[in-house]
Amino acid sequence: MEITYLKSLNPIELVEKPTKETIELVAKLVNNPKFKEFIKLLRTAYKFPDNGLDLKPFVGKNFDDLPIEKAETLKLSLNLFAGELITRMNLNPEFLNQLYLLVFFNSFIDLKYFEGLFSDKVDYAVTKKESVCKIMDYKHEVATFIIPYNIKYEEFKRQTRKLWNTMQDEMDEHLSTDPFKIKLHENTELAMKITRLKEEENMTFKQITEKLYSESDGKNEKLSKEEYIKDVYFDYKKLWNSPLDKQSS
Repeated sequence: MEITYLKSLNPIELVEKPTKETIELVAKLVNNPKFKEFIKLLRTAYKFPDNGLDLKPFVGKNFDDLPIEKAETLKLSLNLFAGELITRMNLNPEFLNQLYLLVFFNSFIDLKYFEGLFSDKVDYAVTKKESVCKIMDYKHEVATFIIPYNIKYEEFKRQTRKLWNTMQDEMDEHLSTDPFKIKLHENTELAMKITRLKEEENMTFKQITEKLYSESDGKNEKLSKEEYIKDVYFDYKKLWNSPLDKQSS
């Protein structure tokens, strides 16, 4: 994605050259497969362009004054999934606004102008027992260095530098526990297909169940159960704030 980097939102002001730290953080997010799926899902659900909305034409205007339809609904939907990501990455809750900009507008406020990125500082413990207790009590996901008592600072720096790339890869791998464990995300494509058959082709749940099970050549037993099809559909509708009567057919 071509990212538009910002200095401020009110008024909207661009940054000519974003900081290295900003570029690295954005790259980490947009290249994470789970986050890519997350972006695609929300843009599809709200019928946004594949590359998001372009903020550049509104430079100089206040972001808060833009007539963005469903803005509050968008933020609510984003909040359903972003909370875990923010917690595990130890990010300031205000980072939700950054994710909102990134998902829907391919924009990101340069970290130089975004105060308090992380919500907690680096900490330490000095025994195995204290380390385990502190890690278990820590509200965010963390990575751990094991430091022998007798190591010298220069040697610690040397070994840390050697381990860092591997460690960084591991941290990126576990960027999130997986926001997509929610049932909707385990069945994203299925939910969207059921919705299309139900709402655009006016099929009943029974008809949809028979069609989907037949298309699987009888290999997916779940698709033979009408209640399962209903669950996937109504979970999807609930998420996007479209409450429906689950008893309807």
